[in-house]
Amino acid sequence: MTDVANKLVKIQQEIEARRALERSASPGLATLSEAERATDGLPKESAETVPKPRSTRGFTSLKLVEQTHDWLIRQEQLGLFSSVLVIPGNEFPTLLGRLPLFPPIPRKRQKTLLDADGAYPFETPFGWGRRFGALTNTDDEDILIGMMRLRSRRLSGFAKGLPIKTRHIVGAKDNGLMDVHAAIFTVSQLLSELGLVRGADNYRTVLASIRRLNAVVVELETRKHERYFGKPGTRSRGSSFKLIDVAWDVHKQAGVIYVQFSPIVVSWLENEFTYINFEVRKKLRSLEARALHRFLSTQPAEYSNLASKVAASIGIRASNAVIRRKLQKALNDLVSIGWLDRDSGVFGTGRATPFELFSKRAKAAK
Repeated sequence: MTDVANKLVKIQQEIEARRALERSASPGLATLSEAERATDGLPKESAETVPKPRSTRGFTSLKLVEQTHDWLIRQEQLGLFSSVLVIPGNEFPTLLGRLPLFPPIPRKRQKTLLDADGAYPFETPFGWGRRFGALTNTDDEDILIGMMRLRSRRLSGFAKGLPIKTRHIVGAKDNGLMDVHAAIFTVSQLLSELGLVRGADNYRTVLASIRRLNAVVVELETRKHERYFGKPGTRSRGSSFKLIDVAWDVHKQAGVIYVQFSPIVVSWLENEFTYINFEVRKKLRSLEARALHRFLSTQPAEYSNLASKVAASIGIRASNAVIRRKLQKALNDLVSIGWLDRDSGVFGTGRATPFELFSKRAKAAK
C-alpha cells in the first residue's frame, strides 16, 4: 500500500507541476516594432505589454488563444483600459467600401501607378487621397474583412495603456481616451473564417497579407465635411491613419496573432458602416467581382451611375472599353450567384451615350 500511495502522490505532483506550467506559459505575442510597445510612461508594475515568446509545445491553438484572452483580462484588471464584449458580423466601414484602397490590380502592376513619394494615389466621387506602405489589392481586403469578423473586445483607454500603443490620434475623444477593437486568433482560425484549407501555402499567404495590412497608412480627404472625421464645427474633412496594428509570435502552425483596429476605423465600424455578405463574397473568384460587390453593398438595392465613376471607386484603371468589359463580367458573376437581378448590366455606346452601370439586387439577396 505504501508503494501504491507513493506512486499516487508522485502522479499528483506531476499533474500539479504540469498545470503550473500551463498557467505560467504565455502564448507569446511579440510586437512588430519596439516603438509600438505600450510600456512608455507606465509604472513598472503595470507595464505588462504583449507577452514575449515562450515555448508552446503541447498547447493547442485554442488554448493559446484562451491564454491570450486571459492576459488581456489581467491588463484590464491593472486599470490600463476597460473593455466590453464585441459580437462582430458583416459590418464594414461605408467609406472604406467606396474607396480603392484595395484595387483589383495585381500588386506588381501597382508599382507603375505610384507617385513620387511611393504612394498609391486615388480620386473618387467620395474622396481622394493616397495609400502609403505596402502594395495591397482585393485579396488583402479579404484578409482584413476576415479579421474584422474575428474581433472580440472593445478596449477604451489612453494610448500608452493599450496593448499596442497607437500614435494615431484620429478618432480619439476630447479627453484623450481611445476606443480600439481587439481580435485574437490563430492563423488556422483565420483560414477557417476565410473558407480556405489549412496548408503551408495558405498559411504563408495569410501572414504576408497581414504584414502588408499592418504597414498601410491612408492619407484621405473626403468630399463631405464632418461626417467621417472630426466633430461638428471642426470642418474636418480628412487626415492620415492606420487601419490596424499587429503583434504576433509565430509558433509554426499555432501562431497567435493580436490585431488592434485603429480608433477611426472603430468609429466607422460602430457609426458609419454597411453590411457586406461575406458568404456571398467567398463565392466570387475574380478580383473585379469582389471589389464591385463590396462597392455595391454600400449603395441602394437599385443603383446606377457612370461606369467611369464606379471604376474609379473600386480601382479599375483602364480605357472606357476595358472598363465596360471588366464591369460587365463582374456583374455577370454577381448575377450567376443570385446576388443581382438579370436586369443588371452596363449600357450605352461609349460615344453618343456614355457607359452607365445599372445594378438591381435580387429579391432573395442579402
